[in-house]
Amino acid sequence: MDIRKKSETISLQKLREKLKDDDFIKEKILKTFRSRDRNSIEDFLHNKAIDFEKKSLSATHIIYDKEGTEILGYFTFANKSLTKR
Repeated sequence: MDIRKKSETISLQKLREKLKDDDFIKEKILKTFRSRDRNSIEDFLHNKAIDFEKKSLSATHIIYDKEGTEILGYFTFANKSLTKR
């Protein structure tokens, strides 16, 4: 199965711009995601992703099935500078 044919990606920023309701996004969309092991991966998306976006600390992208019924995964780019020693 080629997951690229059955899935799409949307940035959390774009989702927030479209829906304009962070509480709805968090409770009805992000909290539906489950990882095999309930851990920091799940916790980040459920509890920190929106706040990190607001503070420009990261940019999260959500991968979902084309029917829009399930979050398949996500990835986040951290906005952290590297220091040269």
